[in-house]
Amino acid sequence: MSKETENQEAETTTEIRNRFSNEILMSLPVSSLVGANLRGADLYGADLRGAKINWQSHAVIAEILRQAAGEDYEKRMAAGLILVSPDWCWDRFLKIELPQKEWALETLTSYVTDGDEAPSVLLARVKKEAAVSGG
Repeated sequence: MSKETENQEAETTTEIRNRFSNEILMSLPVSSLVGANLRGADLYGADLRGAKINWQSHAVIAEILRQAAGEDYEKRMAAGLILVSPDWCWDRFLKIELPQKEWALETLTSYVTDGDEAPSVLLARVKKEAAVSGG
């Protein structure tokens, strides 16, 4: 197997799906989305694992949480609060008592990638998880 083939297979892809039928419309390497302007994009159902997350985007963070919440209305409420509060920043969310805050932080931590400028609260959790797992 050539190095080029190995690199292509190792690269993470994301699927663009029809919102209603879940049909795969397109599969793209995540790297092709770097620098893409997604303002106004419909991220409903987008697979964002492996993508470099814009941690200041309420829409992206809310969509990650909405997907993870499934049908759990309390978790969906946390996602909704983030979506409808574009004037709130990380420090404000971290100060409020929210029953699903720990779940939300755990969920978001799983999306942190090297160099994505994740908030310090998420980076600290990644570091702690690495120390516990010996990695």
